[in-house]
Order: sequence, then C-alpha cells, then structure tokens
Amino acid sequence: MENIILVSALIPVSIKEENGEYKAKVSPGGLITTLSQSIKGKSVKWFGWYGSEKYSKHIENIIVEEGKKKGFNLFPVHLTKEEIQYFFNLFSNGVIWPLFHSFTQYCRFNKDYWHFYKKVNEKFAQKILKHIDKDTVLWVHDYQFFLLPEYIKKKNKNVKINFFLHIPFPSPEIFLKLPWRKEIIDGFLNFDFAGFHTQIDKENFINCVKYFYDVKEERSNYFTDLYIENKKIRLAAIPISIDFKFYDTKANEKETVEIFKNLKERYKDKYLIVSIDRIDYTKGLVEKLNGYRRFLEKYPEYREKVILMISTAPNVKKLPEYEKLEKEFHHKIAEINGSLGTEIWRPVLFINKRLSINELIAYYRAADISLITPIKDGLNIVCKEYSASNIDLNGSVILSEFAGASTEIGDFVYLINPYDIENIADTIKKVIEEKQEVKKEKMKKLRKHINEFDIYWWSKTYFKIAEGEKIDKFPKIYNRYPLHEIM
Repeated sequence: MENIILVSALIPVSIKEENGEYKAKVSPGGLITTLSQSIKGKSVKWFGWYGSEKYSKHIENIIVEEGKKKGFNLFPVHLTKEEIQYFFNLFSNGVIWPLFHSFTQYCRFNKDYWHFYKKVNEKFAQKILKHIDKDTVLWVHDYQFFLLPEYIKKKNKNVKINFFLHIPFPSPEIFLKLPWRKEIIDGFLNFDFAGFHTQIDKENFINCVKYFYDVKEERSNYFTDLYIENKKIRLAAIPISIDFKFYDTKANEKETVEIFKNLKERYKDKYLIVSIDRIDYTKGLVEKLNGYRRFLEKYPEYREKVILMISTAPNVKKLPEYEKLEKEFHHKIAEINGSLGTEIWRPVLFINKRLSINELIAYYRAADISLITPIKDGLNIVCKEYSASNIDLNGSVILSEFAGASTEIGDFVYLINPYDIENIADTIKKVIEEKQEVKKEKMKKLRKHINEFDIYWWSKTYFKIAEGEKIDKFPKIYNRYPLHEIM
C-alpha cells in the first residue's frame, strides 16, 4: 500500500481572506482531526475542498505550502459558489444528513440538488484519476462521496477503493424514502471495502442492498463479504477512535495545567458538568437542557452546587432548521438562568465559540461529568477525548444510548435515554452521589480501553480487514440495537 489517496469533503487546511490577503489556517472539526491522526507517519495524497469559492494558482500554492508545514500532501479541489450551495448545503447536508439521522422532515428531495451531487462526485473523480497508478489504494470518507467509486471505476476498474461512513446508515424503512435510493446503492457497491461504526449500521446497509438485489453473504468474526451479481464488497463494523496519548499528554502540558488550575479554583465548591457540542438537531441540545433543568427542579438541594458549561462551535450549516434550533437553544439557556439562577449562581455557562485545544482539554480534565446527549450519532468521539484527558480519574461520562459509542463503551459509562428527562435528571444525581472509588474504576477501565483501541489501532486494523490479514485484537461490540437505529 505504497500510494494512498485519501478523499474527504474538507482538507485540513482552509483559506480565508483578511485585509485583501489570503491566509491559510488549519481547519477545525472532529473528522478532520481524527483523519489527521489516523494517517500520521503515512505517505498520503489528500484530496478535498478548502472551504472557499475563491480560486487561483496563488491560493492553491498557499494551501499546499501550509499543508507541507503540517506534514500533509494536499490536493485542494475547487468548488464554485453554486456547487457549494447545491452539493454541500442542499444535498449532502439537506438530504443525506437528515435522512441518515432519521430526521426525514428536514429532507429536501429536489432533482437539481441531486444533479449537483453527481456533478461534484464526478469532478472529484476526474481530478483523482490523474494521480492513480497500479499501486494506488483510495481511502474515501463519508456521505458526500457515495457515487465517487462508480465514476472512478468507469475509467479504471482495477483500482482498489476503500470507504468509511462516519454517520449512521438508516434502516430500509427510512433509506427507501430517498428518490435516488438505487443510484446511491449502486454507487456504494463499487467500493471494495466499507467500514461502519456499529453492527446495526452494517446490517442496515445489507438490508437495503437486499431490497434491490439477490445477495450471497459470507460472514466471519470481523467482517461480512457480500456478492452481488459480478461484484464483491467487504463490510465491517470498526468504531473509530482518537489519539489517546495526545490527549493524555496534553492534559499535563504547562499551558493546559494553568487553565485547569484556574478552573478548579473558580469552581472549587461546584460540580462541573461539561458539554462540548455543535448546533445540530442530532445532538440533543434541547433535550440536554430540559433534562438538566428537571434535575435542578427535582433535586433543589443541588442548586448553587452544580454548573453546566456548554461550548458550541459556530453554526456553519446555513439552513432554516439550524437557525431555528439555535434560537430555541439560546432561549432555553436564558430561561434556565433567568428562572433558576440567583445573584451568585448561573446554572448554565454558555461559551459560544470553539475552544482552543488547551482550553478544551483543561475543561475535560476539570469537569466532574461529561454530559453527551445525541438523539442519533454515528459514534461520538467527545466521550473518548474527555476520558483520555481525565488523567486524575475524577470524571464520569453520561452518554446517550443512541450514540454509536454506546455499543462499544457502554459498560464504562452511565447510559441515558435523551428523550427521557427524568432519566437524565436521575442519572446526573446518581453520578454525583456515586462512590468515588466506583467512578474511578469506571474511568480507569474506560481509559485503558481507549488507549488499547486508539486511532492507530483503528487505522491499522481497518486496512488489515480490507486486505484480509490476521487481526490481533478487536474490541467487544455489543449487539445493542438502540431504538432510533431500527425505527
């Protein structure tokens, strides 16, 4: 595997115009960070959009040179303003994202949006084809590129194309609502290997394929081979992870420790609950606030003793449902602080910005609880980042059973149903009052698990499964089927 071409919607360097000059900066975001960690030490050509409609050879050179400084070999793909709107905003984020997260009420089924989805997939294929040789392996990421392998294999049928889906795959009852359902399945079947976060995502995909085709299955411990007509695709559930040592080491770094000490002093007589989110209807933000409010109402003895710190990254999805959610979210925070707060205590501390890495890890380390409440999530790596940063073993994770991570680390966290505000309220109380040695033991086991099955294990094992090599170790993944995944 000498020549890896990685394809993602965004590359890790974006461009921004400031005072008439273009400047490159490292792109934020969980997926970008995770992929950057997964290819550390590998020779990889990375294709993706760079976050702007502006293009010139000068801009491309700025991006490429900044990438080299960070250790990346970048191949920026230019998208027009129209392509950004229709491919990204209106089809990828306005059709695939809500559909695959079971929010069909937000889907915008429009043939013009579909046209641009096909067009941009073909544009990527044309650029990538110029860089393929006999040793090339493509590694394609996420829902923006279901059609990409079909366009590439029309020109080069021998190239091996691997894929990983970072969001859930819906059940047939939901997926089949998509007008272009068969085209998506047919494009997907051109991948040679596809990875999912959970077993149910993998099984949902298989069941959708069976709606259109007679399928022969060969199952092993770690993967399933599907044979459809003259095609074969290998499928596996392999939950992604993080660079454990990065967070573990960073938590003890001088700058982080200074912020951590300030936080511990500021909240020395408080239980600190941390919530790192973004404005998205999948994240259960309103449900989180409703559950927290119910906790304070139901157990008034904890008023002025607990603070919920919520940090959300700026909303980049310019769609009406996100703007509506953002207003409701801000209103809920103001409502809780206004009705339950006092002159000396705000129940919710809202930080409306993306925290620096040192600030983030300091909050992770200082917080007694990480409250993670998605209504539906492919995996959710916040729970792993929090645990890796928790070097003092003083924290606990409250995790939605509808996050993919619950099927992997459910034994080491406190699972909740985000739709059940009584459950959220009672679980917050339970964790606060749990014996410290019980919480420490859970965190110790969780950290050991994440350290063992880190991002480097994930990347290595992913390619071993793709190549049919022997697997040394694999986490126990429970066949828990959260309700949201089968409805």
